[in-house]
Amino acid sequence: MDIPLRTSTDLVISCFCKVYNTVGYGFLERVYERALLSAFQ
Repeated sequence: MDIPLRTSTDLVISCFCKVYNTVGYGFLERVYERALLSAFQ
């Protein structure tokens, strides 16, 4: 696995975990999508 790709993957997974822990469970995909977009910016 390429190092930059692995770093990017780790960043995406880390952001998702933070968003999921903040928002919680039970929402539609769109809620998480918007929260992730906000986290990436």
